[in-house]
Amino acid sequence: MKNLRVWNTAAHRKTQRGFPAAGRILLRLFLAFLFCAATVTNTAAAEPPSKNEDPPAAQSGFGAAFILGEPMGLSAKYWISPDSALDAGAGWSMYRRTDEEMRQIGAPYFYAEYLYHFYDVIKAKSGKFVYFIGIGAETALDSDLYLGVRIPFGLTYMFQNLPIDIFLEIAPSLVILPGITSDTGASTGLRYWF
Repeated sequence: MKNLRVWNTAAHRKTQRGFPAAGRILLRLFLAFLFCAATVTNTAAAEPPSKNEDPPAAQSGFGAAFILGEPMGLSAKYWISPDSALDAGAGWSMYRRTDEEMRQIGAPYFYAEYLYHFYDVIKAKSGKFVYFIGIGAETALDSDLYLGVRIPFGLTYMFQNLPIDIFLEIAPSLVILPGITSDTGASTGLRYWF
């Protein structure tokens, strides 16, 4: 019960005020990524590529990634159809827990989600830009149960001749336990496809 009070104190409000600064930095990176994507896109209408022209990341079934941001850790993604994938991750979240002196000490963090992908929204001369959106669950290991519903969305660039992609993701969430509140995570990463 003591940790529940910490959750609703000034430390939590400080955490919520502190994250938007990091969120603004990641948002700027995301916008810069979109700007760069716009400069390398092909404006002429083109036929959708056949499966043989897809980048290796779109042809592979399983990929593993290192993610930086909130949370920071590892992610695994598995294609279940050409447009849908399952994604799960484990990492460390600095915005989930504070100690008795109100310092952020973080907590182990886990998520799992379903993702739907939108191809050819941005045409690229080489590779593919793919938008995605999804829904999933998140939890953190703490003295109190932390449980939430996350709605990730973002942009992935799949390299044409390499079995890797890079991505930017923003994941707002509705925290259900230990109390109803909202939260936001943002991360970027590099994924290798096997």
